[in-house]
Amino acid sequence: MISLSKKVLLSVGGVILNPNVELLFTGFDLRTFPLNFKMTPKNQKEAEMIRDIVTTFKKASLPTLGAAPANTIANIFKGEDGDAEANNNRNFIGVPNLCIIEFMKGPDQHPYLTQFKPCAITSVQVGYTPDGQYSTYSDGSPVATQLALAFTETKLVYSNEISYGGPSY
Repeated sequence: MISLSKKVLLSVGGVILNPNVELLFTGFDLRTFPLNFKMTPKNQKEAEMIRDIVTTFKKASLPTLGAAPANTIANIFKGEDGDAEANNNRNFIGVPNLCIIEFMKGPDQHPYLTQFKPCAITSVQVGYTPDGQYSTYSDGSPVATQLALAFTETKLVYSNEISYGGPSY
């Protein structure tokens, strides 16, 4: 049975849609990509920095509990900004943070590496055995930490945004 839109195309223009195009094209997907880091501290201060980096990415990838919508009428009249701790409202879940990822060469965007639109962190995996064996310093900090992150862009990239000869999406 031919749909109404196909009947209109057939009767008005004498053409029909190519059904193969509909089979091949189902829509656009947002770009996803991984970034992997192996971090090896030289001293206790660097070990603490690595622990803080891992904690920051874990927190940024998760929703918050108790966040109130920032622009509700009640919050506007109360002068509140949607801060979860100030509102202590367990009826709302705040969305995870977005990241801006840029590859740099000096003060400018790197001309050979792909640039990205704002991204959501979709996966954080931490490994404390990147060399195949668990090992720590005397204070308990890992000798090496592997941080594997996965991201998904929140906006589509269009062909007219791709450029030759410089930084590009």
